[in-house]
Amino acid sequence: AEAIVVAIDVRGGRVMVRGWQEEGAAIEDAIPSLDDVGAPRFLVTSIARDGTLKGPDTKLYERILELTDTSVIASGGVRDAEDVWRLQDMGCEAVVTGKALYEKRFTIAEGQAALDGAHQH
Repeated sequence: AEAIVVAIDVRGGRVMVRGWQEEGAAIEDAIPSLDDVGAPRFLVTSIARDGTLKGPDTKLYERILELTDTSVIASGGVRDAEDVWRLQDMGCEAVVTGKALYEKRFTIAEGQAALDGAHQH
């Protein structure tokens, strides 16, 4: 189970399926159901923020973290190392970033430094 990550793509508070084309369950139903079957961690992508560099959907991650004690990996909208720090500070286990790194908005070293600094707060 340690190697399993359950991916959840969310738009408007609902899990989206079939390539983001169809609405599935509300996150309030989906997360507890997945917890009940033993999901070891969640990779939660905010579809509306994915690839936008507009910042993570912190309200979504706050809600998810309220619904579960399972580890959460945040994905979508990360702009800089501060966003990485903010998501970990909220309680996310890890953060997925892509476009911000490709566009050199920050480096992996800067992201790690932000996280190391968070451990000192």
